[in-house]
Amino acid sequence: MSATTKEFLISPQIAALQQALARGDRAALDAFWQKVTSQGTPLIEPLEDESGYRLVTFLWRDPGETQNVVVIQGPAFWGNWFDNMLSHLPGSDLWYKTYHLHSDLPHRLLTLAERSSYPTTTDRAHTGTMVQIPT
Repeated sequence: MSATTKEFLISPQIAALQQALARGDRAALDAFWQKVTSQGTPLIEPLEDESGYRLVTFLWRDPGETQNVVVIQGPAFWGNWFDNMLSHLPGSDLWYKTYHLHSDLPHRLLTLAERSSYPTTTDRAHTGTMVQIPT
């Protein structure tokens, strides 16, 4: 199953953070970012029922002006903006996109953070990284 055709996925770590924020636990967000800082990104989580696959979640920390973030390489197809846009977690500075990926494929990731409402070639910040998903 391709990463872009599977229904909306959410990382268990993101789901737990979402629940904590809904309960008013603002410290959970700081703890999440501290964990991410020490362990690195993307989040890679095993799937109990699919040993050859992982949930891989790409993250963006909003400096305050972000309107959208798009994964444009790796598991994403160039130009397929809407299927590869990160979601904003309400009440936080976190943007995320989770993919269902085969665990033995390396992926090159490039994200674009836009301050406009649709990806353009101006006013952007970008990051790139090579990711090896552990088996």
